[in-house]
This record gives sequence, structure tokens and C-alpha cells, in this order.
Amino acid sequence: MARMWTFFPEGGSGSFMSASVIENIQFYKGDFLFFPFFITVFYFLLPVASLASYYFALFNEFPPYLVFGIAVDALPGTFLYYWFMNGFITSARVRLLDKLVGLPALIRLHTLGAMGCLFWIAAHFLLKGMPTSVQAWFGFSAAIVFLLLALSAVTQWVDIPLTHLLNLIPPVRKFHQWSHRNTQYQYQRLKHNFMALAAILVYLHIILSSMAQTDRRFFIVSTVYFMLAFGLYCYHKFSRPLLLRSRELWELKGIQAESDTVTGLEFAALPTGRLFKYRGGQFGFLRFVSGRLRGEEHPFSFSSHPDEPGLSFAIQHDGDFTSRLHTDAAIGDRAVIDGPYGLFFPTDAAKPMLAIAGGIGIVPFISIFKNLQRRPVVEPLCLFWLNRSENTMFQTDMRNFQSIPGAELELFSRRDGRPLTLERLQSVPNLRNLEIFICASRPLTKTILGLLKQAGVRRGRIHYELFSM
Repeated sequence: MARMWTFFPEGGSGSFMSASVIENIQFYKGDFLFFPFFITVFYFLLPVASLASYYFALFNEFPPYLVFGIAVDALPGTFLYYWFMNGFITSARVRLLDKLVGLPALIRLHTLGAMGCLFWIAAHFLLKGMPTSVQAWFGFSAAIVFLLLALSAVTQWVDIPLTHLLNLIPPVRKFHQWSHRNTQYQYQRLKHNFMALAAILVYLHIILSSMAQTDRRFFIVSTVYFMLAFGLYCYHKFSRPLLLRSRELWELKGIQAESDTVTGLEFAALPTGRLFKYRGGQFGFLRFVSGRLRGEEHPFSFSSHPDEPGLSFAIQHDGDFTSRLHTDAAIGDRAVIDGPYGLFFPTDAAKPMLAIAGGIGIVPFISIFKNLQRRPVVEPLCLFWLNRSENTMFQTDMRNFQSIPGAELELFSRRDGRPLTLERLQSVPNLRNLEIFICASRPLTKTILGLLKQAGVRRGRIHYELFSM
């Protein structure tokens, strides 16, 4: 696909995992934004409702002046429990949530929620102190497991200034070095799966707490929520792979070198496989089950059209797995493809649109434009393709795009003295009323968003996805 969220060690401008802006994730076609609603309910209202239930239950046992202090003492732990369980829900690829919010936004929320858990852990232990009971030791052990795994992820997978600051601390640096002795992607994911152990320990800590013993409603709700979150995790990790292998089996039929750094893969469904419906701009998780590349799973954008008989990807060599595609992939290799996911597609093909792609970020647009070729397009359609230097990739696709009525293609290259400028954006007819789609690296996307803001474009008209170049 066209990008990969930097939380995973396998990067790639062919790999995808990222976040769409919250303002652009609309609930169907209405003005109501579902994502803020989701965050409000699952990250704030649920813990607040549990605290309120506990607060009223305490009135039966304590005088009013003590109730408030006891309830406040339980606040960090309650929020921590729900936020931690939400991490399993947001990472389980729930189809309904993907359709409403988009999986990239959920993955981003998964990361931000984990960072929030660090805050709640610190607040909880500042109030409670060191463990003095079996129940407290369950919680303390869960926190240790979470902190070790989160620290490993932050210092290895997330490229932020905090990473470098943490590595200045000798114990952190030593743990970082130990955790990197085996950096293969599948081992890092396996290590991350130990969060399930922390979830069980957290649940035991909660149900043995005085809060659960005092308030039966909290005990029931926390148990149901654990069963939901842990059940989704088990389905995602165990049941779904088995179902995919029995229903979504594909065979590699074609390998094409788009350039020295980009490989195209074409798959055909086996008789036991099932063609799923998708839209141009969406992505799927590819995992080989035979051949030299078997075992690892990575997300990539579809470069094929939904009406074509098979599926195709165009993947940039930018990591251990993707760099081996052109040498280790072989015709006849079998794979499972879990998809489709994402909301990066125009809802109305007849609306005027400006697409801005950075490098391999062109891939989701190739699929989108193949769809537009089959429909009458009466409104302007502009594609700005930004590259480091002159690009010769996807020439056939670019010629096909230019054959669409009203389509305009323009290439930009900073190295060749042709960068995208504010003046060029402002010269686009009716720019402020266009639907604007961006797929590029994080720095380039930030630059483009700044230019669009200067041009007076409202954030609500901008849809973007990121990749690691």
C-alpha cells in the first residue's frame, strides 16, 4: 500500500498504517463526527459512570464527607482499566469500527491510549503507593509488564524525541539494547502480545478491589468489558487467521518491477478463496503462508480496481520484509489477505477533487482513478505527484489517468527545482470547494497542510494518510 504507521518496525512507502484527521472522519454523510463520540463514550463516559456508581454505593457504608475522597482515590485506576481494555478493542480490526472511524484512526488512538495509560499508572501509584496485598500485587505486576513492553515499543518503533531522551537514561538504554537483540518483525509482534498477560492481571486486580466488592454493578460491568476486549483480542489473534486461511486464500500470479525500489504483486483467488468487495484507496493485510516470505503480516494499499478478478499491490522496498520481495517472492506462493480497511476514498466520484501524492503515496490513487475511468466524470480532477526527482514509475497508469475527462496531472520535484508552492495551489480553480486527498510522508504532509491552510482551505475538506519514506 502506500504507507505504514511508524509504530511498526517494518516501514515502507508501500506499507500502510496511519491516521486520518479526526475532523474528516464523518458518520456516513452527516455532519455528526463519530470519532469524537467514540472517544467520549469509551474513554470518558464509561469510567465516569463506573465512578458515579461506586460513589453512590459508598453512601451506604461511609459518611458523605469521606465518600468524595474515596471515590477520587479510585479515579486513576478506573480510567486506567477502561483505557487499557480499549487498547485491545482498537487493535482488533473490528469491521464495524473500521466502517465508522477507519482502522488507521483506531490504530492511532491505540497508541495515544497507551501513552495515556502511562499517565494513569503514574497517578494510580502516587495515590496507592507500593503493593501490600495480593490484589495490589496483581495490579503492580500488570503495570510492570505493560511498562516493559511499552518502553520497548517506544524506544524502537516510535520515532519521536521522547525516544532519544529515554535512551539517555542508562537502565532504559540497557533494556533498549536487550530488547533489540532480535529485531525481526514477527518477534517484536510476539513480544507485544504479552500485553494479554497484563490484561488478565489487571482484571484480577480490579475484581478483587474494594471497589468491585462494594459495588456489584461495577463488578458486572468491568467483567463484561474484560470479556468483550479479551474476546476480540482472542478472535483477532487466533480465530480470524484460521478463518482467513480457509476462506481468503490467494496465489501469487505475477511479479513486476515497477522500478529498482518498487515491486508489483498480482494475486488470484484460489477455488477455496473468496473475492471481497473493496473500494479504491482501501488497503489489506498481506501474509504469505508458503514460500520464503511466509509468516509476516503487513498492510498495503490495493493498486488494482475492485472490478478486476484479482488483487494487486505496488510495494516500495523499505524494510526487512519489503526489501526481500523482489528476490524471495515466487510465482505460486500462497497468501491470505485480510481486508478491506480504511476510509481513504471519495464518497462521490462526480465531485471535483484534488489528489496530492508524495512518491509511493500514488498507489491508493491508482486504484481510485481506475474506478473513475469507469464512470463519467464531469467535474475537474487534479493530481499533483511530488517526487524527489523525475519519476518513471506507473507510466501506463498515469497515461490512463490523463485519459479521464477533465483530469489534469502535474509532476513536482524539489531536487529538479519544481516544488509545490502556495502560488500553484492558489491557482487551482475553486480550490476551497474541492475535496482534497493527500497521501505522503509525515513531513511532506505537514508542509502541504500548512500550504492549504495559507490558501484558506478548511480542514474539513482535507483527507490524508501517511507513510514512512
